[in-house]
Amino acid sequence: MKNSYSIGLAERLQSVISSEKIQKKKLAELGEITTQTMSDYLSGKTLPSAKALTNWIKNFELNANWVLTGEGSMFRDERGQSKDEDIETKTELGKELADIKTTLQTVGASEEEIKQALLDYVSGGRSPLKIATGTDDDSR
Repeated sequence: MKNSYSIGLAERLQSVISSEKIQKKKLAELGEITTQTMSDYLSGKTLPSAKALTNWIKNFELNANWVLTGEGSMFRDERGQSKDEDIETKTELGKELADIKTTLQTVGASEEEIKQALLDYVSGGRSPLKIATGTDDDSR
């Protein structure tokens, strides 16, 4: 179902295609999804999976905050950090994600578990704490 978030995310994915001068087929391959699924993402019909988002963020060295919220720079700097200092605490979503990250670190979640949990939370609203601790009924 199209909503302002899915449409905004679709626009950001289109920006990656334009910036990187690639075809949507290539973006689909790097996201490990079909071209039909990519079309659904680009139309705003559906939201990308956490796995696809993670793949694109890694492959293109994208700023995860920009991908998820549209705020900040598209790309990370050479240290792998957002070019926009403290942007993650300037939005409500950023504050939520920072709180979730702190909680997951407290319970001993690994960096990879934290990243996956945050992406799952943003894309599907699932509980990051339950995902990280393996108590989520929908764990993949």
